[in-house]
Amino acid sequence: MRFIHVADGQYDRGGSRTNRIEAKKVVDLIAEHFKKHGQQFTLGVITLSFAQEEAVLEEWEKRKASDPDLAALAADEGNEPLFIKALEKVQGDERDL
Repeated sequence: MRFIHVADGQYDRGGSRTNRIEAKKVVDLIAEHFKKHGQQFTLGVITLSFAQEEAVLEEWEKRKASDPDLAALAADEGNEPLFIKALEKVQGDERDL
């Protein structure tokens, strides 16, 4: 686990209740993980809200659509190499990283 400050992140209070800049940074880190490790290590991403979970999932889908090589590296072949879940839904799930 590590802390990365997203200095330009902005929470959309009263709107989408997400931080899109933070979601994009999280997806940058997910992409970095798959490019470095492939599926050697599984990865779990835990968000603090359902809204942010959806924001990260949307950004991840956009990134995979624009980068076929990344999509191939992260392809779910039955072993679920990645999960992105809100804190309330993550109990009992385990990943390498």
